[in-house]
Amino acid sequence: GGRKKEIFDVGLSFTVSQQGVRVSDLEPGGPAAKLGFIEVGDLIIAIDDENVPSEGSRDAFVQSRLCGPRGTSVVLTLSKRGMQLRTHVQLRRTHLFGAAELRDRPPAPSSDTFPSSSSSSLPANISPSLPHNLNGSQKGDH
Repeated sequence: GGRKKEIFDVGLSFTVSQQGVRVSDLEPGGPAAKLGFIEVGDLIIAIDDENVPSEGSRDAFVQSRLCGPRGTSVVLTLSKRGMQLRTHVQLRRTHLFGAAELRDRPPAPSSDTFPSSSSSSLPANISPSLPHNLNGSQKGDH
């Protein structure tokens, strides 16, 4: 068992909606924020010249392409709000993926609501109450 490989991204959060994939948050000091060009609300049209699909698992598509080994670069094709122009920006993956989630977690309430933090990583506790056939059909990414 080797050490889990660290994954890096460009310090960017996104939301998927009917209109497409929008930038929802920029990690302060991350590659995307440092560039000073990407803004919350920008549409991500393509990543490394691969168009974001118009349906299906768009979040998986975007996430898997934003993440990669440290220092590698990725090209985003953006559509700025109110501009017809498509812009290509190149970013380096120097932001540790998952760092933002840890930092943004609310400190106080979580301890009361989740007495044991380990339970969240053991889906076995909760799976019996879910219909099993539901899981398989809904996650059809393949």
